[in-house]
Formats: sequence, structure tokens, C-alpha cells
Amino acid sequence: MNLIYYKLSDTPSDISLLTEFLLKTENSFRIPLSTKYDLNEYAEKILANGHVISFCDATTREIISCRGFYANDTKDFTAYGSMMCSMPKAQGLGLAKKLVIKMFEICRDLNMKYVISRSVNPIAIHLYRSVGYQEIKRDTIDDIEEITFRYQL
Repeated sequence: MNLIYYKLSDTPSDISLLTEFLLKTENSFRIPLSTKYDLNEYAEKILANGHVISFCDATTREIISCRGFYANDTKDFTAYGSMMCSMPKAQGLGLAKKLVIKMFEICRDLNMKYVISRSVNPIAIHLYRSVGYQEIKRDTIDDIEEITFRYQL
């Protein structure tokens, strides 16, 4: 698999690309995104107001792994991880970790001081701990434990 790094932009083609990825991967989330959001509207919103970084197949341009986040809080200088997912064929390749580290770089460039991320996914929780996030809160929502993490940049 020949992969390239790609930062999505707020264009109709990238909105479509992200929506297609979200449709393909939504069952990877413990709580599918479509139960909370219209996926096309979600893609439009995050690309208009946030950032989505990804690894794509160099030939097909299909998103293989991506990380969405917002870094526009100029009061507290805190970025917020919104979504992270990899296609099953890309899991275990370290792509999500590379994207989290790239997110940190972008957030530093934008003068953010912290990144907040939440997850119910044990794999994501392990990843967050492995890159230095600190647990700051636990909540139980419908018998699902969600952990909130903070990373100091």
C-alpha cells in the first residue's frame, strides 16, 4: 500500500472524500457517528472550522486513516480532537499515532497550549497514553466509560 500524507481542505471534493470515508468507517466507532450527526454536514463543519489530516492511498486517493480536530480556541489556547479512525486494512500500522503527532505540530504552530481528546475506544485510549496524554476525567454514558485526556504542548 503506497500512502501519502494529505491535509483535507474545505472544497466540495474533500467534503465528499471525507463523507465517503466516514460512511465506510462509521461502524468502527463504538457509537456510530451517524447516530449523532448527518455525516455530510459533519464533514462540512469540521472542514470549514477545523482540520482533518490523513493518509491516503496514493493511487486511488481513498482516505485510509484520518484525524479531525479543532484548534481555534484563542481564549484558552486549547485544541480539541474530534475524530480519529483508520480503515481495517490500515489498523496496526502506526498511522493514527503519526497523525496524532502531526496534529501536535500543527497545534503548536497555531500557538495552542493543550489538546483535549476523549474516547471510549480501548485502542485509542492506549494510543493517547502512549504519546503522553494525561487522563483528566472519566464519565459513564449509557454504560460506556469515556475518558477525557489532555496533552500539554
